[in-house]
Amino acid sequence: MKVEYFIGIVPPEEYLERIEHFQRRWIKQLGVEPHITLKAQGGLTADKKWKDKVQKACKDFKSFQVSLDKPKYFGDNILYFECSLK
Repeated sequence: MKVEYFIGIVPPEEYLERIEHFQRRWIKQLGVEPHITLKAQGGLTADKKWKDKVQKACKDFKSFQVSLDKPKYFGDNILYFECSLK
């Protein structure tokens, strides 16, 4: 089995619950924890040599706010929200 990695931000618990509640209105079986994808799978190898670089880049990153906009589908089964950063 091939393991794939991606880099994402998981929202605070209070938002996770609200998003999951919203998702359940359309999707019976939730597959992936709600998150904001920063980097898709490509280039993130099982040797995790990339992990130290990511941690270094995140260490001094300033905080930011995310505003969720309207929901959309990606393909047939991925429900997501458009978002904007502040």
